[in-house]
Amino acid sequence: MFTYYGKRRTSAYPQGIANRDQNIDEIIRIIKRSQSVDDARQTLMAKYKLDEIQANAILEMPLRRLASLERQKIEDEFKEVSKTIEDLKSLLASPKKNATGRY
Repeated sequence: MFTYYGKRRTSAYPQGIANRDQNIDEIIRIIKRSQSVDDARQTLMAKYKLDEIQANAILEMPLRRLASLERQKIEDEFKEVSKTIEDLKSLLASPKKNATGRY
């Protein structure tokens, strides 16, 4: 159970970034125009329907992560973590798999 919730939290970073990559210029404008970090967080959450963890992931992202190669790494990480989450959901949903400890 812990692994599932840990992976869900881990996926927030790449998910928040990968889903918003096409809007990066607007995200940067929002951050620059905000009066505070909290204001930027709230605006990002409202505009892009992010949760607090995803908004924080965007706000904490180093600018070097905007480079093309880094964006590809983020997308790859997101795909990997998403697959793990789906596998864990399946495991949790199946009493037989859960009882045997096998997947």
